[in-house]
Amino acid sequence: MAVRIRLRREGRKKLPMYRIVIADKTAPRDGRFIATIGTYR
Repeated sequence: MAVRIRLRREGRKKLPMYRIVIADKTAPRDGRFIATIGTYR
């Protein structure tokens, strides 16, 4: 299983908040993830 560190978008419309997550390479952007590392606003 290949993993990537990516940003998962959350928040409201036009006011995004991102969580930095470790996800499988084939998972969609806001889909299943393995672990949360932190946040980015």
